[in-house]
Amino acid sequence: MPLLLAMLLSSLATFSQSKKTNYNSISLGADFSSNVFLGDIKQHDFYPSSYGNFNEFRFSGALNAKKMFNNVYGLQGEIGIGKLAGLRREFGKCKHCSTVYNESIDTSSTKFKNRYFNYDASLLVNLSNLVLNTNRYEKSKIKVIGEFGLGLISFRSVLRNLEKSQILALRGYESNYENNELKKRDRQTELYYKFATQLIYPLSDRIDLSGKVKYYIANSDDLDLTHYSAKDVNGVKNDKFVTFALGLTFNLGPKKSSLHWYNPLDEVYHTQSKLKKKVQSMSRDSDGDGVADAFDKQNDTPEGVVVDGSGVPLDVDMDGVYDYQDEDLFTVKNAKVNAKGVEVDSDGDGVPDSRDLEKSAKNALVNYQGITVNKANSNNASGVTILPSLFFNTSSDVIRQEDFKRLALAARIMRDNPKEKYFVVGHADSRGTIEYNADLAKRRAQSAINYLVEAFGIDANRLEVVSKGETNPLVLKQGFDASSEYENYQIEAYLNEVNRRVDFIIKK
Repeated sequence: MPLLLAMLLSSLATFSQSKKTNYNSISLGADFSSNVFLGDIKQHDFYPSSYGNFNEFRFSGALNAKKMFNNVYGLQGEIGIGKLAGLRREFGKCKHCSTVYNESIDTSSTKFKNRYFNYDASLLVNLSNLVLNTNRYEKSKIKVIGEFGLGLISFRSVLRNLEKSQILALRGYESNYENNELKKRDRQTELYYKFATQLIYPLSDRIDLSGKVKYYIANSDDLDLTHYSAKDVNGVKNDKFVTFALGLTFNLGPKKSSLHWYNPLDEVYHTQSKLKKKVQSMSRDSDGDGVADAFDKQNDTPEGVVVDGSGVPLDVDMDGVYDYQDEDLFTVKNAKVNAKGVEVDSDGDGVPDSRDLEKSAKNALVNYQGITVNKANSNNASGVTILPSLFFNTSSDVIRQEDFKRLALAARIMRDNPKEKYFVVGHADSRGTIEYNADLAKRRAQSAINYLVEAFGIDANRLEVVSKGETNPLVLKQGFDASSEYENYQIEAYLNEVNRRVDFIIKK
């Protein structure tokens, strides 16, 4: 959370500066309002009163211009014109009053009227943009703006008797009090403090509708020409009035929206929130293979299967069968395999097609190259093998799946010739030390014998282990030059595989 807050605050300044030019910042407006006076001449505390044709309810109007410096703060200038009025029925004698005029004025039934001009400058604070909406991100339809200002009010006031309308006091007028007539003279001007709240609603990209409550505190007690009230013997030091206004604001500038509608706090927060969710979704690994779903090309990999960087199971020999389904992980490149990754043996002679040099007849006896041999040759004393050879992976003495059929053929020949004994000769390629290869070749021969004995019941006394190590390769590589019909086929790799073998040789 602290990290998110730090990112939010740092991004806020960047967003605010970078996007401020994308919004209009100047607007002009007009208000029409009603006034309620809150001073000494006031029948009720919080709502207007009337007596006969006289009503405390009065109207006013104002023009304003504002400039937003950013999405939170701005300045506004306003000029207005309006009227104030108040009435007070007699409350009885005010024993503790210290009146400006006389006790009879302060305690009698009176009414006053006031006409004024006002002009002020205010600091605007967009309160809505100080609030973070964490639920969801959407552009607000209503903005709340606070206003704190200082201004001057120039007014004329007349105080009269409530019933007889006799003039009791004046400001901004002249009168001989006898004929009850008024003559204008210079207005009285006083300082006032202004506190207001605005609710703004967009009617279009350019025009906003506003509802306002303005609270004015005059720096004098002369608006109603009465300094004390019979209701409050302690007096009211400052006259006040409240204005309830409806207004229209026209936003100037080439952009579609105004700066007070832009809230970078919300935008930054929800941008970070979206980014966080995106990062979380990118790091999700549904099949647990260590590759995030966003980068995983195969989201249903079985548990425990090794995959590459794209989430696809490994296929080391590139035969099209994934390693976890492949029964022969080291198939010769470009060899045709079945669904289990084992090389195809079209003629069923135990020699895969990639090494089979002849298409043999059914049940024919073949050598390790798939070439048919005659049974009579089994008594050949030349020491040449007629049984299929077994081949091994690098540094391995484990019988490969594809060689099980070859061992079955060898066992069949041994059963057909029960009197013959065999050398089981192990070989290795030239990689590794001589000592290591000699031991590896011996272990390979012993693996073949163990399988023949345990699986087919061949008498172990008929089989003798011989290790040739790397000393008797089947094919010499020096000066060897060959080409293949397969592009990029590695001849040297094939030759090494041929030399990693076990041969069966009839004892003379």
